[in-house]
Amino acid sequence: MPKFSVRIPFSLIMLDVIGVLLLTLGVLKHFAAVDIIPEHFQFESYGLVFIFAGAVLILPMLLHVVSRIKASQKT
Repeated sequence: MPKFSVRIPFSLIMLDVIGVLLLTLGVLKHFAAVDIIPEHFQFESYGLVFIFAGAVLILPMLLHVVSRIKASQKT
């Protein structure tokens, strides 16, 4: 089995970290009713918005890894 290494750009790592944090805050708000965000930054159904934004920010990393895996399987 050949050794496979992938270099992931720092920008994708940062997007993924921010996305995971937003997704976590959204899930905590929506499903557990935990409010970590200060009250003056809260708006109606911000939990769902955070979940959606977090998922969107995680997608580039996921697509990058999947494309690298597909490219390595072709060779």
